[in-house]
Amino acid sequence: MNNEYSYTEKMYASAPSNRKNVKSFVLDLYIDMVLDEALTKARIQQLQDKIDDALERKDKEAFMVYSKEYHRLMSSL
Repeated sequence: MNNEYSYTEKMYASAPSNRKNVKSFVLDLYIDMVLDEALTKARIQQLQDKIDDALERKDKEAFMVYSKEYHRLMSSL
């Protein structure tokens, strides 16, 4: 009798490693999402501060630049 495994047996044998790969992928994806959200929130706060500063200095040009980026960022959420 031959000791070769069928395709199904090979797939069942590799299932645990496939699960590990999927878990690793999902974890990496989740980490990316958390980091992206944190960076986006930080950039929004930074832009709000710059917009407020531009308003206080009555700097229309800076206000337009920062508010345009702020609007673009908020519309992408």
